[in-house]
Amino acid sequence: MSQKNNAIKNILIVNVYGSSNSGDAALLDSLINSIYLAFGSNINIEGIAYLPELEKEKYPAIYWYRRFGTSYQKNIFLRRFLNLYYQILCLLYFGILNLGFKPFNFFALPTSQRQGIDSLFNSDIVISCPGGYFEDSNYSYISNLIPIYFACKFNKIVTLAPQSIGPINSRIGKLLVKSTLSKVDLICLREKISYYFTKDVLDIPQNKLVLTHDMAFFLKSSVGLDKNYYIQKVKDDLNFDLTKPFVGLSVISWSFPQSQDPISARQKYIQNLAILCKLIIDNLSMPVLIINQVNEDLPATLELNAQVSSGLFFYDHHFRDLHFLKFIISQSSVFIGSRFHSCIFSLMSQVPTIAISYLPKTRGIMQELNLSERVHEIDAFNPESIFKQVLNDLNNKDQVSELIRNKVSDYQGLYPQFSELLQKTQNNENS
Repeated sequence: MSQKNNAIKNILIVNVYGSSNSGDAALLDSLINSIYLAFGSNINIEGIAYLPELEKEKYPAIYWYRRFGTSYQKNIFLRRFLNLYYQILCLLYFGILNLGFKPFNFFALPTSQRQGIDSLFNSDIVISCPGGYFEDSNYSYISNLIPIYFACKFNKIVTLAPQSIGPINSRIGKLLVKSTLSKVDLICLREKISYYFTKDVLDIPQNKLVLTHDMAFFLKSSVGLDKNYYIQKVKDDLNFDLTKPFVGLSVISWSFPQSQDPISARQKYIQNLAILCKLIIDNLSMPVLIINQVNEDLPATLELNAQVSSGLFFYDHHFRDLHFLKFIISQSSVFIGSRFHSCIFSLMSQVPTIAISYLPKTRGIMQELNLSERVHEIDAFNPESIFKQVLNDLNNKDQVSELIRNKVSDYQGLYPQFSELLQKTQNNENS
């Protein structure tokens, strides 16, 4: 680990997607707890987030800035133009700071983004938020490289909290990611697929790489959870009884970027989910409840609802608090998840869980848990096979729950926790 500052006092978290996705919210919550555990409660934390206003509500003690090079215009063409424009301005602002000057804001760069750059310049350590955003299903991974690149240029300690990295298919994309990540101090990877992609394909030195956990497995339980309130609230909102057996499900509005026919691939995914839901409803007379981890998935949920068309099919159109969502999932008899953090919430509650993998991270983490037989690929899963798995889980629920409990416990002890890795950073700085 590089010794670049005498002491760590100011920490900047970058690449925060955060509270608009319950999975990312869990990762951020666990990251902040890990930082305080490693450095103590007097450390100064600031953050750069996609929606800083949401993070301010949840973490008022942390000062939040807007993500570099990001516009919030509703018009997609204007938004893309302004994204590029702001990214260029950020690069110019970074460059002037790097030369040792304090530039005026004559570039019309939004104040929050300029202040975020100043925060990066004044930080001791920059931590890239845990997640799976260095993959090229869209181009946002390029924006996520910007703060990391300049943190390295400013000679900061740079750490990537537990990540999934890849797939990255374009040669230019691989070159950009490699050239940036090769300069960081520590890259924490949450599964072996990403580890070997980063080591062998991106050719990042192995001494920078550490295998660790997905941080959602260490999310703290909510204090004073009002289960009766949650049960009544769902009953009022959805006319659904969480106290009776049901199958939980999460869906994803995935674009199938690597498919030769993305539209057909998406239709097939929805159709297969519809077949699976009908098998459960028709054969078991058991309701199916679609949870809402990300509001962006609602279009896929509505398409599925139209195809199933049953009085035993329910979906939650409300975006729930993280711990509320976890509680709903925990009440499932069996859970089938396309959003992987919904699967993690289910596994943490010892619910029999079946994962539908849309990116390698899902299969990779389930392999780490020794639960590979519970993963099905999003573009090739057989609804009849999953239904048989559901039947087996329902018939052997206690045994399966105990198996999952043991697998999760083993996994949590498999690697060093991120707080321990951060503590080593502090120890190296003080040595």
